[in-house]
Amino acid sequence: MTTYYRYRDLVAQGRVNNRMTLSRWIKAGLFPAPLSLGPNTKAWTDQQLAEHDASVAARSTSKAA
Repeated sequence: MTTYYRYRDLVAQGRVNNRMTLSRWIKAGLFPAPLSLGPNTKAWTDQQLAEHDASVAARSTSKAA
């Protein structure tokens, strides 16, 4: 079963602090783009966030080496 996370969920998890930062990260390719669930509803899946976490971990590991 897919779990969807909205912006407020990302804030509660400590992934992002404000919408402008999130928007910049998405445009720069540093964070996955949300899915559109309706005309005013955007969300990320648990799979998207897991893949993002893995890519961040890989980037930080490669920088440390």
